[in-house]
Amino acid sequence: MRFSLIALTLLLLAGCANVFINKDTQEITYNEYLNNLPKDALEDFKATAKFNFYEEDKVISGKINWSSKNNQDIILILNPFNGIEAKIELDLILKNQNIKLATDQAKNKKLNSFLEKNQNLFLMRKFIANPPLRFSSQTKTLIKYENWDIIFEEINPDKTVKTIKFKQRNIELVLEFVSWK
Repeated sequence: MRFSLIALTLLLLAGCANVFINKDTQEITYNEYLNNLPKDALEDFKATAKFNFYEEDKVISGKINWSSKNNQDIILILNPFNGIEAKIELDLILKNQNIKLATDQAKNKKLNSFLEKNQNLFLMRKFIANPPLRFSSQTKTLIKYENWDIIFEEINPDKTVKTIKFKQRNIELVLEFVSWK
């Protein structure tokens, strides 16, 4: 009897916990996102972020140095020991990208595949440089775009992104920005 009461209490608590987890996320449509963009998009910047790339049961961690000037972006993907894993150049006008991967590509096959898909980096840049103005610090903002879930978890007081997630099927990329210039 005592065990049954404890088990029932745990089940009720677990059920209530799931209800509260979802309440802290507001979902907005892509059109609502477009209507809530700042008038001036972030153009020339330098940013550093920690990243975690999850693919099924594997995690790859590291750092990203992202600089943008005159519609040209350079992204350095660094491993936890600050070794360069990839150098990416984006031409924002022509929508071209040039990726130079480190020699040992086998261990990061999924991350490299993610980076090499032309749309992914431009999609990331679009949302990182343009966080929605209508953002509450108490809630996360979810935008469903094409086959992606983009979740703004935190925005800095200067309206730059602090934490953002990109989710698609069995992959997830989490970026936590530590500096903006």
